[in-house]
Amino acid sequence: MSTLGIFTVQADTALAANTSYYVDSVNGLDNNDGMSISTAWKTLGRVNAGPNNTGDAFQPGDRILFKRNGIWSGQLAPKGSGSSGSPIVIDMYGDSGNKPILNGDGIIGATVSLFNQEYMEIRNLEVTNDATSPAIRYGIRVVADNFGIADHIYIVDCTVRNVKGQAGTAGIHFFVPVNTVATKFNDILVERNVIKTTDKNGIYVESKYRDVNLATNVVIRNNYLEDVGGDSILPIGASNALIEYNVVNGGSARAFGPTIALWPFASDDSLFQYNEVFNNNKLIGNNDGQALDGDYKSRRTLFQYNYTHDNKGGFIGIFNDGSSSINYNIDPVFRYNISQNDGEISGISITFSGPSTGAQLYNNTVYSNRSLKVMVDGDYAGTATNVKFTNNLFYNTGNWSQFGDGDFTYRNNSVFNGNGSSSYPNDPNLITTDPKLVNPGSGGTWINFDDPNKLAGYKLQSSSPLINNGVAVTANGGKDFWGQPLYSGNPDIGAFEYYPQTSGTPANLSFVAIDDSSVRDGTSADTNQAGSTSLTVLTKKDAIGWNREGFLKFDFNNFTGTVKEAFITLYPTRTDSIGIQNTVALISDNNWTESGITWNSRPASGTILGTYTITSGTPLTIDVTSQVQAAMSTGKVVSIRVYPATATASGPASQVEYASSESLNKIQRPVLKINASYLPVADAFVRDDQSGQGTYGNTNYGSADKLETKLDLPGWDRESYMKFDLSNVNLSQVSYAKVRLYAVETGTSAIQTDAYYVSSDSWQENGITWNNKPSSTTSAIATWTKPAAGTWVEFDVTTQLNNELANSSDKQLSLRLVSKTSGSESWIRYATKEYATAAYRPELIVKP
Repeated sequence: MSTLGIFTVQADTALAANTSYYVDSVNGLDNNDGMSISTAWKTLGRVNAGPNNTGDAFQPGDRILFKRNGIWSGQLAPKGSGSSGSPIVIDMYGDSGNKPILNGDGIIGATVSLFNQEYMEIRNLEVTNDATSPAIRYGIRVVADNFGIADHIYIVDCTVRNVKGQAGTAGIHFFVPVNTVATKFNDILVERNVIKTTDKNGIYVESKYRDVNLATNVVIRNNYLEDVGGDSILPIGASNALIEYNVVNGGSARAFGPTIALWPFASDDSLFQYNEVFNNNKLIGNNDGQALDGDYKSRRTLFQYNYTHDNKGGFIGIFNDGSSSINYNIDPVFRYNISQNDGEISGISITFSGPSTGAQLYNNTVYSNRSLKVMVDGDYAGTATNVKFTNNLFYNTGNWSQFGDGDFTYRNNSVFNGNGSSSYPNDPNLITTDPKLVNPGSGGTWINFDDPNKLAGYKLQSSSPLINNGVAVTANGGKDFWGQPLYSGNPDIGAFEYYPQTSGTPANLSFVAIDDSSVRDGTSADTNQAGSTSLTVLTKKDAIGWNREGFLKFDFNNFTGTVKEAFITLYPTRTDSIGIQNTVALISDNNWTESGITWNSRPASGTILGTYTITSGTPLTIDVTSQVQAAMSTGKVVSIRVYPATATASGPASQVEYASSESLNKIQRPVLKINASYLPVADAFVRDDQSGQGTYGNTNYGSADKLETKLDLPGWDRESYMKFDLSNVNLSQVSYAKVRLYAVETGTSAIQTDAYYVSSDSWQENGITWNNKPSSTTSAIATWTKPAAGTWVEFDVTTQLNNELANSSDKQLSLRLVSKTSGSESWIRYATKEYATAAYRPELIVKP
């Protein structure tokens, strides 16, 4: 859809895109042009009338900015759409004060309304729509009807409160009705919002198509929801929706029908993770009230790493209406979640109702301080089938009762009844003794999912009978609730995978800034800008008293290995105009701290690392390889200064906000990532015998300075083995890994070499021979033709290394190298870790 842009208020004058329009509820005038702070508009009606005041549309790149501390009444419904890379942004302006408040004052419909628009961003608004009695009301509503694909709708850092809606309404609502043109949303982001006292729902993504035209790239992240009348977060008709790092407090507050805190409906592959849900209510008439639900018309719903507590209706619901042939609930999975004291009113922890199929519940830890039914398998025109309970821990200070007796399979679970009750499931490997948790029932509220000591009371003591007594589950996500790799030895039972205590701290490859802060000039030049608590780092070029610069420090003393590449990534969460440039420079003085730095005490910067155009939401990556390599011998610390570039125009619209190390969204925190190189801990070649009885087959060549591969007559074959050890590196997976070998000498024949994965890591460099060599996979993981002498061979081992990190207790990777072309000249010799020239030794390069 194309519309005209405008530049003045005259209706017959074309305006340019990328224009900022200002709205001031106190000092604005609607007959102003709106294009500066001093000529701001006043009312929502003037914004809705468009730049030219003729009902015309805003253009891609335009910004509609409401002044902090301002209050408006009515409905905001601007026209126009942005474009890819140039969204229309609705935001606030001003250096201090509260978010601008838009009061719907009970308007029927939404206080902020978008209809058939795309590439729109709504940021930093406070929205209400209160009244004395319920009606069709919303806070922010986005509708796509007969539109096709509506792309890129972002709602970020808003507060939506006191919305007096009714059934089907929400604080934030995305809606697609069924109509002539197939329509869906793509690229929805709802992030860092506060949703409080809204009816009926909190965040509601709804498509009436349901089974087709599913919404895509839906992300609902880092929101806080409190006192929601009904369902707190509900995607309907979505594919691969991601719901993570949300806190839900006191949902289902005014629901007299079925409602749940977090659940999908008519959606495929929904992922709910790192959410905390507590105090969900269960009023009369609400048959549900659980924290989590895998509901019907959905496939492959996954709940993992969530913490639920004190939810009145229980921990989990798994439902399907069997009365309709088109309903289904296929393969929901609940794994590595922790539940504490859920089910006070329902008396049930987990509820099945209706003919779902293929549910898996494994490695969950469920604690209760009151006697409960573990499970109810209700008949809703059918019952659940092919349900698997594996490696779960149920701990009750009273007793558990009523385990499902239908098509349920129990394997290697733990059920502990504190009062000695003998009610147990039919599990041949059941453990009923005290699981020896560190401190069960001590979970608390408002946990930090990034804290390695979160919910430490639910870890296992070293004497726990649950250690190594679980059963392996394939495609298990690769880590436990605390982010530790799976498995350490045999699997454990519950959400914690126990690792024996080892000396030293595992080395890292990623380092969040240890200090970061803004500084401000003018009257604030000697004032610290609360760097230790601020969620953002700011840069700005403006009049004296309004300038800001950012400083960040990274400490990588815990790094071991060789630095191959290093990059700092900063995440801009807000830019006040398009095309702002920031410069990044190195700081040699690392003695500053975030709680002490000011404009007047800031350290001087040195080498300029680059000047970059900043786009909100697009990470900024800075190459600091040489700086990190140099710092390896001077303290393993690097600091940078971020400030407005010379070319950036001065003014209020020059501000950039970056997420700080205190940001609630850990994905956006400033981070230094090092791509590291590691030598093998063992490498050797082996040689066969002519008859199998000679000396070669039993001879170890581990001290040789070259690896050899050759395929020839018996007695002349050679193969090589390598082993890399990452047990002292804090990694659960890598984004990329490769092995590099330096070819020292080669035969004259053109040959093929294959690399194979070796599952056993027990072989030793000084003990391996042809006759005791470990077996390898039958399929090669890499193949290459003969390299020229004096050149490198590289091959990808990402899959194999990630498999070791996720499923191996030793985190070691072994490889076998074999020549596949026969002949007396079909040989290659590679440098080993003992090779005299250190630069030519083999290496494993790892990218975190």
